[in-house]
Amino acid sequence: MDLPCAGYVIVEGYLRMVFGTRTRRDGEPATRAPLRRALLACGVAVLCTAAQCGATTPPPKPEPGPLTLIASGGRVTFTGWGASLGWWAELAGNWRQDVEYALVQRIFGRTDQDLGLTVVRFNLGAGIGDPTCAPMRPGAAIPNYAADGAQRSVLAAALAQIGKNRATVEIFANSPPKSLLTPKNQGPTCTDGTSTLGPDQNDAYAYYLAKAADDLITSGVPVTSIEAFNEPNSGWWGKSKLGDPIQEGANIGVPQETNILASLCTQISNDPQLVSHQVKIGTPDGNSPDDTLNTFVQNGMVDQNYDSLTRACLGHVNTHSYVGTDPYPGNNGRPDNRADLQRSVAKLSSKPSLWMSEFGLPTGGEQTTQALTLATQITDDLNELGAAAWVYWQPVENIDAGSWGLLKIDFNNPAPASGGPVIQVTKSFHAFAQYTRFIPPQSQIIQWSGAYGDSGAGVVAAIRPDGSVAIVVSDRANDKALRVNLGIRGLSLSAVYRTDATDDAARVSDPNAVVTSDGTFSTTMTPGTVTTYILTPTGQPTATTTSAPPVRATKLITFQPWVPQAPTGIGVPMPGAVLTQATGTCDGGSPHDPGRSDAFRCTSTDPNVREDPCFANFTSGDPGSSLLCSTDPTTMNLVELDQAGGQLPMSKANTEDPNAPPWFLILSDGLKCHIVLGTNTLYLPYDCSGGTSTTAPDRSTPAWTVREGKNISPDSRPSSPPVEVIAAYR
Repeated sequence: MDLPCAGYVIVEGYLRMVFGTRTRRDGEPATRAPLRRALLACGVAVLCTAAQCGATTPPPKPEPGPLTLIASGGRVTFTGWGASLGWWAELAGNWRQDVEYALVQRIFGRTDQDLGLTVVRFNLGAGIGDPTCAPMRPGAAIPNYAADGAQRSVLAAALAQIGKNRATVEIFANSPPKSLLTPKNQGPTCTDGTSTLGPDQNDAYAYYLAKAADDLITSGVPVTSIEAFNEPNSGWWGKSKLGDPIQEGANIGVPQETNILASLCTQISNDPQLVSHQVKIGTPDGNSPDDTLNTFVQNGMVDQNYDSLTRACLGHVNTHSYVGTDPYPGNNGRPDNRADLQRSVAKLSSKPSLWMSEFGLPTGGEQTTQALTLATQITDDLNELGAAAWVYWQPVENIDAGSWGLLKIDFNNPAPASGGPVIQVTKSFHAFAQYTRFIPPQSQIIQWSGAYGDSGAGVVAAIRPDGSVAIVVSDRANDKALRVNLGIRGLSLSAVYRTDATDDAARVSDPNAVVTSDGTFSTTMTPGTVTTYILTPTGQPTATTTSAPPVRATKLITFQPWVPQAPTGIGVPMPGAVLTQATGTCDGGSPHDPGRSDAFRCTSTDPNVREDPCFANFTSGDPGSSLLCSTDPTTMNLVELDQAGGQLPMSKANTEDPNAPPWFLILSDGLKCHIVLGTNTLYLPYDCSGGTSTTAPDRSTPAWTVREGKNISPDSRPSSPPVEVIAAYR
C-alpha cells in the first residue's frame, strides 16, 4: 500500500495521532512496528512503500517530523473524577454555611463554573491524636465518624450537588481507631515504625469498618466501597513523613493486610444492608504504582493468599500516584510500571478495576507550570495506568500554602464579617476542569501506548455516553508548537475550551482545528496550554455541555388517589392502597395544596388530627362521600376520612390552578419535602425532616431547583447551592 510519508495516516484501528518528534523518556529513539519505522524514515513528502522505506535498508536516525501513535484497542469504562474530604472538610464543615456551600459548589457542582466531581472519599477518623505527639496539620485530627459532624456536613452538601443516584462514595481510613491500637503505639501519630494494630484486633478493625459503612448507609449515604489502608507499607508513619505538623497514619504489613481484608469481606457478606448495596473493598492505596505493584500484586495477595469470598469482595485496586509527595514519573523516567500494574491487575481472577485514588500537586511552582504538571499526571494515569477513577487529594488549602489546593482560602479567616468568602481559584483548578467537565462517568477512555513524548504533549481521548468525543490535549513544551492529527471518522468539531496563562477553561476558537472529509481531526498546538475539543457525530446536534448530564425537566404530577372504575366511572381507592379508617369533618380548601379544587383541609375526630391535603371523590356525585388523605404521595398509605353525614364546604373550595405551589417535592439528593405553613416559613416553606427545609421551587427553567437550609432565621434566605427538584406533586 502506498502511503504519504509526511502528514497523517489513517489505518485500521479507531484512532491515530501524528505529531512532532518522538523519543523514549530515557532519550533513546522509540522502536515501532515496521509501518511506523517506514514513515519516520521518510524525510520528505514522497510516496513510498514499507519495503522501500525500511524493509531493505536500515532507516537513518529520524529527523524532526511526524510521528504516528496507534490506539491500542483497549478502552476503560470511566467511573468518575473525585476528591477526598480529608483534611479540608474537617475545617469547612465548621465554617459559616455560605462558605462551606461555596466550596462544595465549586468542587461538586454541575454548572459551567464547577468541577462536577462525582466520586467522594470520606475519611474515617482514628480519633484525636495523643497531645504528647507532634501536632497535626489543620484538619488532620479527625474524630470518629459517628462524632464527625463537620466532615459529614460537607458530605451531605456534596451529595446534594452530585445527586445520590450519581454519586460514588468510598470510605477510607488513614489509621485504625486509637482504641484498637497496641498500648505502646497508642496515638496514631506516635508509632515507632512497627505495626500499629495488634494481630488480635484484626477482626475488631474489620467489624469497625463494616459498621461504619452500615451506619452511613442507614443515614442516607450511598456507600459503594471500603478502603482499610493508606500507604500501609511505606514505613514512614510515625516518622513525620510530611514534617511537623503531621497526619494520622499506620504501618501495616502485607500478611496482616491479608487477614484484615479476609475478615472485612466476611463482615460485608454477613451484613444484609451492605450486601443489598453491593458494597465492595478497594485496596491497598500504595504510595505509587511501583509500591502497589510490588506489595500487592506481585506478592500474590489476591489469587494465592485470598479465599474465594475475599476475591469476590474486591471491587477495585487502589493506588496513589506519588513518589513521596512528588508526582509519579514512572520507572526511571519511563511509564513501564504504570502499564505493568495495569496488566497485572487485569490478570487477577476477580477482574477488579483500577483506581488512581490519590494525587495532589507538590509544593511550589508557578501556577501555569503547576497546571501543566497536573495535566501530565492525569494523562499518564489514564493512558498508561488505565485508571477507571481519578481522585484528587486535598482540593481546598490554606491561602498561604504552596501545595495541594485547587482552591485557596484563609483558614484563619474563612468568613469575613462583610461580603462573601474570598476563594482563590488556581490555574490547576481550571486545568482539572478541562477534563472533569467534559469526560463524564461511563465514558470510554481510549488507550494507546506512550501518549507523551519529549515534545511535552499529551492526549486523552474519551467516547462519551452520548457518542460524542472529548479530546484533551496538553502541551508543556517551551520551544515549539505541536501538530496533532487524530483519525476519528464521522465526527465534526463542535466546541473548543482552553486553559493557559490568559484563559481559564474558556470557550475559544481554534482556526487550526479542522475535521477533514475522511474524518481526521487535526490542529496546531501552542506550548503552555491545556485544550479540550468536543467532536460530535456528523448530523447530530452540536454538543457543548460539560460533564454534567443533560438536565432533566421536573416532572409535575397530579396526585390521583381515586381511580375511576368501569363501567360506572365512579372512583375507588387506587389499587394497592393501605387504608386507615377515620371519621372527621372538612372546613375549607387545602392551604397545603392550594391549586387543587378537590383538595381540602380536614380534621379527624378520634384522635384529633389535622389531615391536609384530603382529596374528594367528585366522581361519586355525593359531597358527603369519603375523602382520601395523604402525607406522602410516594407511598400507598392513605387515610380514608368518613364525613359522618357532613358535606364538603364547596363555597370554600380552592380554585383550580396548575401554577400554584406543589404540596410535595422529591429532590435530586433523595430528600422528600412537604409544604408547611406558619410565621417562620417565609423563605423556607417546605419541611424535609431532619432539620432541613427548602425554599419554594425556582420554576424559571424546566428543571426546577430549591435551596436547602438548617437553623436559619425566618428573615434569612439560605445561600446553599441549588438542588434539582426531580418531581413535584400537586
